[in-house]
Amino acid sequence: MINLIPPDAEQAVRKEYWIRVASVWLFLTAAAFCILTILHIPSYFLLSSQLRAYDGRFEQAQAQTSESTQAETAFKNSNAVADLLSKEHNQVLFSTALAALEGLAPAGVTVTSYTFSRKGDGLGSITISGNATDRLSLASFRNAIESHSLFKVASLPLSNLTRDKDIPFTITITPRGSSDD
Repeated sequence: MINLIPPDAEQAVRKEYWIRVASVWLFLTAAAFCILTILHIPSYFLLSSQLRAYDGRFEQAQAQTSESTQAETAFKNSNAVADLLSKEHNQVLFSTALAALEGLAPAGVTVTSYTFSRKGDGLGSITISGNATDRLSLASFRNAIESHSLFKVASLPLSNLTRDKDIPFTITITPRGSSDD
């Protein structure tokens, strides 16, 4: 039947035919996209509500993490302060050691010099020089130092005990709070 149409009209009919075919396919494709969009609307709302719920949980977790980080920092700082206070409590102060040593010297002992050495943040060792009237007063001075609660060891070289009277001496003392405890 298309053979009965003139060639100009045949071209117009073919053009109109392909326009109709294309418009039908475009209409069907648009309808399919509309149906798919309508079918995806519930899943969109479900996913967006789930994401909002997870965002809230994530913000809570971040807040808890920041709180725990702050608490950890506070604990570290308090432990550092406690360690510092513990070290300071165990250390013998220069003034305390000097006062104790001056009180321990018996009547026959004259102390001429004190030499304090520092070890780290505290007292390292103490060297006392002086004169003693006799061996007994020097030995009692050394024993009094060793029996005192602030001091561990009082080293008195044997060369200091070679004389009987007017003995020059040097005693090296290690305090209890030194870092080698």
